[in-house]
Amino acid sequence: MKRWALTGGLACGKSVAAGFFAESGIPVWDADVSAHALMAPGGVVYPAVVARFGRSVLKEDGSLDRKKLGAIVFSDRSALEDLNRLVHPAVLEEMERWFRSLSGEPSAALAVIPLLYEAGLDKGWDAVLAVVSPAERQWRWLLARGLTPAEAKARLAAQWPEREKMNRADVVLFNGGSLNCLRAQVTEFLKQAGERK
Repeated sequence: MKRWALTGGLACGKSVAAGFFAESGIPVWDADVSAHALMAPGGVVYPAVVARFGRSVLKEDGSLDRKKLGAIVFSDRSALEDLNRLVHPAVLEEMERWFRSLSGEPSAALAVIPLLYEAGLDKGWDAVLAVVSPAERQWRWLLARGLTPAEAKARLAAQWPEREKMNRADVVLFNGGSLNCLRAQVTEFLKQAGERK
């Protein structure tokens, strides 16, 4: 089974691109979805996150207030490193468990890992794909999600520059036009990889 990794900056369209892979029958796993589950009440890293950051990052129902936690970790690099140390190993375990669990032995599967390069996880893949988007479009999407300009800037600063990801990736998917344009690039990759006629 070919293992592919999909990465890219914030608000570049990773989820949309992953959706096109899923539409084509490629199993897809998402590191962010896994991390959210692991940090939810009952998740394996929830107690450690609360112990490190305190109950002030919790909502009334006991779940993590992601906005409050984000405000802390994206304004303090050591806090972000602490959070990553708590969460990343558990996420990697989930990813490996997912790959092993795939039934029917699909010929390929895709893992969406936003911090692939930042976490040093870019080795051992059959292909690494990076989704990139024009900076102004990325900025608009971040603000549309409710982030302030300062919050958006802090989150972007915590990730590698898109140019660096483009230079390292095996395949670059440009998300600067229509959704059909992005879908066509995914289809072309699948054809080149022998997954489509």
